[in-house]
Amino acid sequence: MKLKVILAYLFILFSLSVSAESNETQAHNILIRALNILQNPGGASLNYRIDVSFIHREGYVIFKGKKFQRRSKHTIDWFDGATFWSMNRQTQVVKICNPKKKMEDGDASLTEQINLVREGCHYAVTSDGCNWKIEVKSIAKNTKLKNAEVWVNKMTYEPAKLRVKCGFLWVNITLWDVTAANYSDVNFAFSRCKYPEATLLDKRK
Repeated sequence: MKLKVILAYLFILFSLSVSAESNETQAHNILIRALNILQNPGGASLNYRIDVSFIHREGYVIFKGKKFQRRSKHTIDWFDGATFWSMNRQTQVVKICNPKKKMEDGDASLTEQINLVREGCHYAVTSDGCNWKIEVKSIAKNTKLKNAEVWVNKMTYEPAKLRVKCGFLWVNITLWDVTAANYSDVNFAFSRCKYPEATLLDKRK
């Protein structure tokens, strides 16, 4: 094989390598900008819709680090980092639960979930209309997150949609009205003043 042909092949392989590296770097940078909005030091809020097979849920959440307030059609939940409250909107019965148990049952903080895709993954980006589509694949074998897709607005860098694989099912999460602001800690604890008729049931052990 002629030297010129060999050099040409080497140049093509090098170009492909550089292209792949730049795509992964770009994808990671876009994703980090979107995640930084959600992890704003003062907190952030958003509306969401979760679709899993035949299950559909909508709600609104304010979060700040591990703290959050989550509102859905039937419940309002508060977590101030130490205590977890869950109120049935109709009956106004408030259950105070063990935070550790709630986290084990799948209520891990959004911060912890976000950190799963910050590092230790392969990333790729493609253009999808007004959004960037980021594909995320975990490198670690023992992680719960295997595959995810994140759509990020090209203009604002706000996350618009997430698609996460859980077992054999894909969970689709649509986001809108994503807002980074400075939220007071009063948002993350149940207030007796706001709900004077509520009944408290302490389920902690």
